[in-house]
Amino acid sequence: MAGARMAAALADATDLRGLLAAAQPRLEEADRVRERAAQAVADAERAVARAEQEVAMAKLDARIRHIEATLCSAIAARFRLGCEYENSPYAHTLARHWRPTEPLRRAVVEGAVPAPNPASVPAVSQALVT
Repeated sequence: MAGARMAAALADATDLRGLLAAAQPRLEEADRVRERAAQAVADAERAVARAEQEVAMAKLDARIRHIEATLCSAIAARFRLGCEYENSPYAHTLARHWRPTEPLRRAVVEGAVPAPNPASVPAVSQALVT
């Protein structure tokens, strides 16, 4: 009787090994599919982050253009008022009436990146600046 049980157990073990061997390629393929899916998720997350940055940069570019237009209008108005006030041939020089701040001058003339001022950055780009 013990011999029959042992033979049955060995037969069961052989069957299980066969089932495991047959399932192994499917398990390996499932692992490869999972790895490809994880890579696709990581790629999608990077693409979303990049798209969010592009939107934030476009909004900042629009804000910069608006600020530049406002600044140029203010400089022109300051120049006209200064020329009227001084009524002098020397008054028709912009530098006599307005000079950019040092960070603005360095950014425009030297291409130096100004230090961020978190209080003046819109919420859409706050996370990118800090």
